[in-house]
Amino acid sequence: MAKITSLPTETLTAIAALVKGRNRFNSLYPLSRTCTLLNEICAEFIFCEYELVVRKVTYRGDMFQDHQHMHEWSNRAVKARLAHFRKKAPFVRELVLIDHSYRDQPHEFLPDRMLSALLRSLKTARRITHVTLQSVPPGHRPPDLEVELPLPIWDWIRARSLKFLYIGLNIHAPRGALPCANVDHFNAWIYKDGPVDFLPLVNPRRLSLTHAAKFDIDAKTFQSLMLGARHYNLRTLQLAFFVAHDDDCVSFDFSGVPRADIRIRLSLNIDYKSTPPKQEELKVAMQPRFEEDLSTYKLMIDREYHPMLVIHRPPLVPA
Repeated sequence: MAKITSLPTETLTAIAALVKGRNRFNSLYPLSRTCTLLNEICAEFIFCEYELVVRKVTYRGDMFQDHQHMHEWSNRAVKARLAHFRKKAPFVRELVLIDHSYRDQPHEFLPDRMLSALLRSLKTARRITHVTLQSVPPGHRPPDLEVELPLPIWDWIRARSLKFLYIGLNIHAPRGALPCANVDHFNAWIYKDGPVDFLPLVNPRRLSLTHAAKFDIDAKTFQSLMLGARHYNLRTLQLAFFVAHDDDCVSFDFSGVPRADIRIRLSLNIDYKSTPPKQEELKVAMQPRFEEDLSTYKLMIDREYHPMLVIHRPPLVPA
């Protein structure tokens, strides 16, 4: 009688690769416990995405369910998590580093007491191509306190060739940080000044920036976004933020990146004569905000969640 383990390794790997999404762990983990061969094959897909948690806040109903206050420290728990990560590091390709701020309490992101052990663990993960640094739980209000990324972590990022780098809401670039030229896609949610100070340090081919706060973007943050959008290597630019209809600080100029495919999503209030507004009416309303002629742009209103003005400029010259 034929057994599944008698199949070629390539066939078993192809089967495991078909199990994706949230069911990946629940489906592959029992299979990985059957024998050494299947354990090695399944581990490639079970641990390809890894959340390394230092401190984490979860939200259920109206209460924070963190069995330990965030200002306290569980050295034993962190050591156990790092030990588990070191065992699985050869399989990890997408890493999420989580160290959540607890409301507005003083907070040190990835503190010194565990930094050396963390770095030793990270050096064993040589296949990582995606890095996410998360300081605020998804969907939570960002705290007013801002944190600084430790310089050794930034140096570790600089030493890697990354396809994707995401910087969390209130994380600032470390003092003395050197430029990083090996990030293909840089993604950040902007809140106040952070993390716009990473923009001068990266030169990605793809840049995605979202203004997280539901109030109008300020002039300083907008100018930082525009400076970050002028990377000579840029091929794709995606922006999304809130703008007041009478805000004079917002003036777009993408003439310096003719090879980039530009997509902008704006939430703003403009009075239109027709509903929905026509293409030409949108261009007339938005032309004062652009240095370039909008004849090459496409504008439309997206009402999927709440009305957003979608602006698209295809590349002006071949990449």
